[in-house]
Amino acid sequence: MSNIVIKLLIAVIKMPTKIGDRIIRLQGMVGKLTNNAYFPTGWIAGTLTQAQFTLDVNAYITQVTNVKNRVAGAVGLRNAAWITLKADFQLI
Repeated sequence: MSNIVIKLLIAVIKMPTKIGDRIIRLQGMVGKLTNNAYFPTGWIAGTLTQAQFTLDVNAYITQVTNVKNRVAGAVGLRNAAWITLKADFQLI
């Protein structure tokens, strides 16, 4: 009988509570992950790609802009985009 060792890397991301600071942090994450040799393009067996994460970040930024411009229904869409990003963080 052999022992199977599974190594997991866990990172804790403390996101700012202010929306503007959160956007800066998200854009920084996308910038650091783009073309990073230590972080391959197909993440975790292809469940989340770098392109999809970038699209989700951009969707969140768009919804934040819509909230600032007082577009009807934008708050709910912004909150949904944030929930999507939180799910993405668990897949990275």
